Amino acid sequence: MFEVNAVLLMSEIVLEPSVQELQNTIVTATKDYISRLRIFTRWMTGTCIACPLVEMGKQFKYNYTYYEDVIQIRSIVDLVINIHDLASRVANEARGFVSQFRKYFNLWAFEKSFICQKFLEKQVTLIEIDEKFTFYSSIVESLANTRKYQDIKCVRINLEPLLISITQHAQDWCTTLGEELLRHVNDNMRAMRNEIKTLSLNLNKTTRELEDFKLVMTTIGTVQSSTLSNEQKIHEMQETFTILSEHKIMAIAGEIGMDNVLDNIANSLFNGLLPGAWSKLAPATCKQLASWLEHLRLRAVQYKYWTLSGEPLVMWLSGLHIPQSYLTALVQIACRRNAWPLDRSTLFTYVTKFADPDDVEERPVTGCLVHGLYIEGGRFDLATNQLARSHPKVLVEELAILAVEPIEAHRLKLQNTYLAPVYTTSLRRNAMGVGLVFEANLATSEDLSHWILQGVCLTLNTDT
Repeated sequence: MFEVNAVLLMSEIVLEPSVQELQNTIVTATKDYISRLRIFTRWMTGTCIACPLVEMGKQFKYNYTYYEDVIQIRSIVDLVINIHDLASRVANEARGFVSQFRKYFNLWAFEKSFICQKFLEKQVTLIEIDEKFTFYSSIVESLANTRKYQDIKCVRINLEPLLISITQHAQDWCTTLGEELLRHVNDNMRAMRNEIKTLSLNLNKTTRELEDFKLVMTTIGTVQSSTLSNEQKIHEMQETFTILSEHKIMAIAGEIGMDNVLDNIANSLFNGLLPGAWSKLAPATCKQLASWLEHLRLRAVQYKYWTLSGEPLVMWLSGLHIPQSYLTALVQIACRRNAWPLDRSTLFTYVTKFADPDDVEERPVTGCLVHGLYIEGGRFDLATNQLARSHPKVLVEELAILAVEPIEAHRLKLQNTYLAPVYTTSLRRNAMGVGLVFEANLATSEDLSHWILQGVCLTLNTDT
């Protein structure tokens, strides 16, 4: 298989080697292959004895080979002719394939700075500017998803050099437009600053004569009449900087430095990981970026529902930033309502028959219902309403809805109950209690040591 490179040379898309060179190479390779028959000497008729050399003049001897016989075969001649035609078709097809990238011709055909200046001089709206940035970004994204190789019969076209060149031109357009827009905004800001400075000097001028008084009054009128327009200009400048920031133009232009924080975030997003700067502002998690974003969306849904419609019938503890605070509040509310001593009150839990939050029609009078818990090291059998051994090859199972009720400590009955620790993540954390949310009561007929040795616990999140 022949391999050629598609490159952008000056303002044209060409193949290296060229189309004509490619065609000649295929034809030459065919001729060389047939010419190798010259090394096989012709045998004399009816024998396996090589034909003797025939003197063709005083200094030249001719060796009869099978080449003379093969080259006279009609099918071989037709095959060579077909290869000539095939080479021509392959070369033209390769040229036609790379010519499709000429749709990006305008990216490298014009002087970028001049075109961007003319574009901004038309007083275009911010929406049109944002569309331009989005257009160039979409080209970069499209080229990034394009195959780097294209096979056409016996020829492989390496598109990577061409794609890199076109991508660079698209990025240059984006950068140039951003720099021109930034320069345009900076000029407007300087003009506004000079205007404000002049107005300030006129307003602070001592009115010793009538002309001075007229100047001050005129300045006041100017300020009053231009306030609205200046506010609009400032708002437009802010929106411009927002657009530049969204497309990372300010960082490219040096207005915002790509410090370690931004660089780490960019690398994490590129690798599909949760940036450390984000994880510090969110509840503890072991999730990757995609599943974490879905988790964040569900948290926002619960908070929005809570704000608009009141407390949910079934609370998703994992969706709370600090679930311990919510559980503590349940105990405090129950103590105020029933006049219990706060230091002698605790929580009691039991697993309900509800598997789906949609099955719950009303919230309990005291306490709450909790969903989204996962059990590790065992499972909870709803048929027997107690802990059971895990199914084979199943490490984690989702727990049915858990009821959490405040209760006075002296009334709490813990017979045949395993006190399962509830952790935020599967890491469980250390003996100091870091990561521990609360302890849940799970009914069991087994000895407690069995579940302790199995490491049975509950978690608010899975790693997926």
